[in-house]
Amino acid sequence: MYGLSGEIGSASKMKIVLNMLMGTMLAGLAESMALAEKIGLNTVEVLNIMSHTVGSSALLRNKGTG
Repeated sequence: MYGLSGEIGSASKMKIVLNMLMGTMLAGLAESMALAEKIGLNTVEVLNIMSHTVGSSALLRNKGTG
């Protein structure tokens, strides 16, 4: 658990920031997978490789499985 100093509402503001980050990452994952599919790569293999590289994240590992 993390603490956030500041006025009332700071945690809600932080959640908005994190939601924006997650949305951006998810959009990037979708674009990357669309490109991989369009150029003929096996998307299952692409996700597997992505999950073992510097680009890996909890979002990729969770959203990339379904």
